[in-house]
Amino acid sequence: MDKRFDEIQEFLIQLSRGNYDYKISSSSALDDIDGIILGVTMLGQELQVSRDKHVAFFEYSGDAILIFNADLNLFVDSNEMATSLLGFSKEAIRLLSIVDLFPKDEKKNLESKLAYLKSVVLTNFDTQIETKSGILKHVSFLSKKLPYGKGQFFQISLRDISESKEIEKQKELLSASKDRLELIMGSLQEVVWGRNLKNQKLEYISDSVKNLFGFPKQDWFENPNLWSDVIHPNDKSKVKVESEAAFDQTYTEMEYRILTANKEIKWINSKTRVLKKSDGTPFFMTGIAQDITQLVKAKKELFLSEKKYRELFDKSGDAELILENNVFVKCNDATIKMLGYSNKDEFLNQSPFDLSPEKQPDGQLSSEKSKLMNKIAYETGSNRFEWIHLKSNGDAFPVEVLLTSITSENVNDKTFHVAWRDITEQKNNQKQLNQLNDNLEIKVKQRTIELEESLEREKELGKLKTRFVSTASHQFRTPLAVIQSNAQLMEMLIKTGEKIEIDKYKKVSDRITDAIATMTGLMDDVLILGKISAGKVQFSPENIDLVEFSDKLVEEFNELNTYDSHLNFSIKGEPYNVNLDPQLLTHSLSNLISNAFKYSVGKKNPDLTIHFKPNEVVLTIKDYGIGIPADELPKLFQPFFRAKNVIEIKGTGLGLSIAKEYIETNKGFISLKSTEGEGSCFEITFKKILVRSE
Repeated sequence: MDKRFDEIQEFLIQLSRGNYDYKISSSSALDDIDGIILGVTMLGQELQVSRDKHVAFFEYSGDAILIFNADLNLFVDSNEMATSLLGFSKEAIRLLSIVDLFPKDEKKNLESKLAYLKSVVLTNFDTQIETKSGILKHVSFLSKKLPYGKGQFFQISLRDISESKEIEKQKELLSASKDRLELIMGSLQEVVWGRNLKNQKLEYISDSVKNLFGFPKQDWFENPNLWSDVIHPNDKSKVKVESEAAFDQTYTEMEYRILTANKEIKWINSKTRVLKKSDGTPFFMTGIAQDITQLVKAKKELFLSEKKYRELFDKSGDAELILENNVFVKCNDATIKMLGYSNKDEFLNQSPFDLSPEKQPDGQLSSEKSKLMNKIAYETGSNRFEWIHLKSNGDAFPVEVLLTSITSENVNDKTFHVAWRDITEQKNNQKQLNQLNDNLEIKVKQRTIELEESLEREKELGKLKTRFVSTASHQFRTPLAVIQSNAQLMEMLIKTGEKIEIDKYKKVSDRITDAIATMTGLMDDVLILGKISAGKVQFSPENIDLVEFSDKLVEEFNELNTYDSHLNFSIKGEPYNVNLDPQLLTHSLSNLISNAFKYSVGKKNPDLTIHFKPNEVVLTIKDYGIGIPADELPKLFQPFFRAKNVIEIKGTGLGLSIAKEYIETNKGFISLKSTEGEGSCFEITFKKILVRSE
């Protein structure tokens, strides 16, 4: 017998040293001592599982985790993610201190931050760290004091958030996308471009650049100076001055000449817009270059030769008109074709008022358009604007108008040369671009929200891990203390050398067995929670007779519960079958019913009611016990949360969170009403789903 006790003592010593593989064989008699050996063996197995899970959590965590010894001022352990993030081997990390993680220019400012880090249990902040290769990375820095080693050990978790930081930097550029797209207009004779002012790199240029300038598109990306090279020598100084002024004016429009690849001279109308950050710093320039060579030539010919002008006027592909004293007196064939008239006589002698769809009943234009027309009518030079015209059949369409005043022999006459260009297609393209931009903004916002939600979920996961370590440590500590104290008691009984009644050994063994069962239950709940978090809970619905199902469950609880009370069961409405997963439903209801008994000892019996409604079935579990404080109701379904008035009652804080997840997996919804000191009422609602008969 003494030999057997010596073996048990050695067994416990080996377990305390972490040697969970140590075993002792049972005797052929399989006596009570063997029962103790079996219980301690099970303890060793549970401790080994607990250790293995801790190692798995540490090594396979998505975060870089390092263990820091504050006394040595060095890291003593790290996982694979840490070596991947920092670029150091595990051996090299053991030679580093926390200060070595930060950039050199920040190390002198770290003393106060590190002193604070060592003085608190938990701290979390965003910062930059420097890897072995010198790369700076944004990380979420979480420091947690570990509950061992007299408080000198800290777990440092680093989560790489560089991508999210980069996304934030890009938000400002993405928000300017609408401004960029607003400038993308025009026909094939327009070139749209965009340049990054930080590195002077051309980021975009439209395919029409070859038609206008004669140089292939690729040449513009490979030669940053090509744009200035094509400007006509006589206009270089003018373009330089106006380009420099563009940075202060934000928007600039100018005209200048260019030399194409074939040395052909063309006139360009250039519109540029400079995009600036909130602090006024320019960061991007966009522009449109439009070929206005024909227009410039036409204007010159207008003044140089009436004959040439009329020939150009009549043969122009654009609508060309002469407006004299607010009446159209001349037009070309393109005008008639554009407006849908059969001949010029049907159109001429009308005023711009007659062609506007915004005429009032009295024949006048709206005040805004009227003011614009009056402004144009009394100015000289050229004016370019957009207008809405009516065709002969009454259809409205947009045109771009170039209105140029013409010197008349009669000073009292107001004569203008008018050029119209149908911009319907351009407007449609602009509308599509605006829609594309809106969709882009929506997608960017959606992606940003998804990333923020993902980051929030990651933060919540970090908090959950923290609560798990804290709660699991506490929950394991109690049964381990029971096992340790009873093992010591057993040792004391053995050392007395007296013959001890077997009942005393059984009491000690029972306590150890109960403690192991408690640890097993906690680990089962943690495993279930892990499956839920990983989305691995199986959902297998069946056609269930809910009344028969609940009858059996109530009967089991009333037979087995030890609270000197029973569960009242009632039904409302006309029963019908439901399509639910019975295993998930059993686990959810069992947890809620157990809580109803546990938290209402000595009170009125709890109730289970099933109400069959036309479109849904509602299960109510009501107790008349201690209730839940009002300020803690929103947190009740969070993992590891326990209300302040149940601290003295055994529990892990996992049951309700698992029950809620199982109910929702079963396509149901759970709600709670509770008053502290009066009791709690949980309602589970399932939509009625018609079950097809086979």
